[in-house]
Amino acid sequence: PAATPTASPGQEAEDSIIIQVVSGDTSYSVCKKLQEAGLIDDAASFNKFLVEEDYDNYINPGVYDIPKNATYEEIAVLLTTKV
Repeated sequence: PAATPTASPGQEAEDSIIIQVVSGDTSYSVCKKLQEAGLIDDAASFNKFLVEEDYDNYINPGVYDIPKNATYEEIAVLLTTKV
C-alpha cells in the first residue's frame, strides 16, 4: 500500500516570518522591517524598548525566523543572539 503523506517539519513556517538584518542596519531600521512584516505594531515603541533594555547595540546581522506571536522580549533576544 502507498504511504499516506504526512506533514513535513517545514510546514510550521507559516506561523513565523523571515527577517533579514544586514550590516549597517540601525535598530530603528530593523524595527521598521519588523513593523512592515506585521511582527510588531509600532516601530518607534519597539525601538524605545530596545534602547531602554540595552538591546539596540547588540543586534546581529543575519536571517531570523521570528514567530508571529513573539513578544518584544523574545524578538529582542532572537536579534541579539548568535546561532
